[in-house]
Amino acid sequence: ISHLTSDPYTPEQNPFAKRSNCTTVSKSRRLLKDSGLGKSYWAEAANTAVYLENLTPNKAINFQTPYFKWFERHPSLKNLHPFGCEATSLILPSPSKFSQKGELGIFIGYGEGHGTYWILNLETGNVKISPHVKFNDNIFPALSYPDSNKTDTFTISDNLYLPAINPNVKTSNIILGENTENQTDLPKFKGYIWTNEPINKTKEIVGEVGDPRNILDTSRQPKHSASFSELSLLDPKNYKQAINSVESKNWEQAISQELQNMAKHSVWSPCNEPNNCKPLTTTWVFKQNTDEDGNLTKFKARLCVPGFNQREGIDYNKVFSPTVRLTSLQLLLTLCSRSKFIVEKMDVRCAFLNGTPDKPLYIYRPNGYKENENCNIFKLNCSFYGLKQSLQRCASKNWIVSMQH
Repeated sequence: ISHLTSDPYTPEQNPFAKRSNCTTVSKSRRLLKDSGLGKSYWAEAANTAVYLENLTPNKAINFQTPYFKWFERHPSLKNLHPFGCEATSLILPSPSKFSQKGELGIFIGYGEGHGTYWILNLETGNVKISPHVKFNDNIFPALSYPDSNKTDTFTISDNLYLPAINPNVKTSNIILGENTENQTDLPKFKGYIWTNEPINKTKEIVGEVGDPRNILDTSRQPKHSASFSELSLLDPKNYKQAINSVESKNWEQAISQELQNMAKHSVWSPCNEPNNCKPLTTTWVFKQNTDEDGNLTKFKARLCVPGFNQREGIDYNKVFSPTVRLTSLQLLLTLCSRSKFIVEKMDVRCAFLNGTPDKPLYIYRPNGYKENENCNIFKLNCSFYGLKQSLQRCASKNWIVSMQH
């Protein structure tokens, strides 16, 4: 067996491999240019380029993707993001309850694991692999500051000179000085100012300092903020918190109303402990309903079964239930509007309780239930909130016949 190699600087002797490498290098160069990253990240750009090539239709294979030819299924494109965009990764494990949960970085590639990404930390320069990432596809942090591979070295100045503000003038903005001589447009990045001037730590700010209340805060405000009125509407996490809370009377009334509703529909009946069936536990879910103005309207308590405790084939079989597409609903409303039909809506209260379970199910005594004190095990006669098959059993009921009568 003779091992033959191509001559140096003669790519025409190995056209297929050389042309493929040329395509990868060209795409990698474009990724680095658009993201603002330096040449030191050429390996990450090349890996991303090859990853994207495998998801791109190719004329040589009848406009199919290499991914489809290998795995015989179409790839998912939900995890695609621009190379070099801003990414915030989750910090695991969290140092403390009140510490920062995420760290800002730059997306520089896809990991080999399922749904993982390579994130470059802006502060330390380290690269981490994480599946818990939130992306901002429209921001490219590397474009906001110069790179050592592209321009000269810059230093960071720790002096920020602000003009003196007259405390007698009531204003909410800072008026900058008119001296613009020898000023150039400097790129800004995360609150720092990049400058070619050496750092001067001895120079002092000359002038009187105005009222700090008149200084405009230009920092970005959080998208979501909670008022004190919203903080007071915290819902209890369990039965014990609800009973011991300030609104315990309202929660007890809501619990009593829910249990009366269960008795009205004969949801369960007392029984002996089954031999070959493990009873399920129950949990309370509490919610304070408010109107559009934020005013409290109702205390609501819902008794549920944690469906994750169910075992497939033993506690349930089928879980599929049909749903209505939004486009189908829009089509029906359009036809009704054109034909001038009257459209009415209805709400089925306790809809899940109208279904019957397909398997014998048992539950332990719920918290707050005081009837049948001598019995701790109950058999479910109806579908229950939280069961995996509740929606399927509810959908299998013949609602049309019931509505006609």
